[in-house]
Amino acid sequence: AEYGTNCTGGAHGYLDRMIFTVNHIFQFPTCQSLYITGAYDPEGFLGCLTSIILCYLGLQAGRILSMYSSNSSRVIRLFVWGIVTGVIGVALCGATKNEGVIPINKNLWSVSFIFTMAGTAYILLGLFY
Repeated sequence: AEYGTNCTGGAHGYLDRMIFTVNHIFQFPTCQSLYITGAYDPEGFLGCLTSIILCYLGLQAGRILSMYSSNSSRVIRLFVWGIVTGVIGVALCGATKNEGVIPINKNLWSVSFIFTMAGTAYILLGLFY
């Protein structure tokens, strides 16, 4: 009954409670006052997977800078990666904050949040390069 009453974190929270049990999850999350929730850990099992995706996308930016010698080819590739990842993020969230297939959620580090932030980072890196 405990697993069905609290939907904070969705599948992410459910998997964490099943894998780690409630006693091994952060007891006072930042979203507690807003959602009136119990234990929830944003850095749980699925949170690690989305962090790995973001690190990989950062690695791609580093590879662009190290593999291509001309500044124009670097900037073009950064903008292309920025547009592609940004479009993926916007498509996943339906260009809204709380709607779409996967809403943007910083506390969960949702896939749409990861791709949107990666797109923003690529474009900013291209602009400032």
